Amino acid sequence: MKNYKAMKALGKVSPRKEGTSLQTIHKRYDEETGEEGDDIIKKHSLVDVKNEIIKCNEALAKVQAEKDDWEQLESDLKELFPDGDSTGY
Repeated sequence: MKNYKAMKALGKVSPRKEGTSLQTIHKRYDEETGEEGDDIIKKHSLVDVKNEIIKCNEALAKVQAEKDDWEQLESDLKELFPDGDSTGY
């Protein structure tokens, strides 16, 4: 869940178990008055949460591989300047 840690730290979201249902409770406030509104309740399953974690790990691995490729290219290009002056390129 995007921004869960920050929202939890600010008291804007909290987890709870109600019977066999796993939920997050999201606090709502009126943007103009700041008055507290009705909470939003979202249901979750541990399986769905685990699947989201797997998706995030896959995305991280893909981005890390792309970063590694760019770093390798940078290193290879820098080797073309034995005197170390590649600032003009």
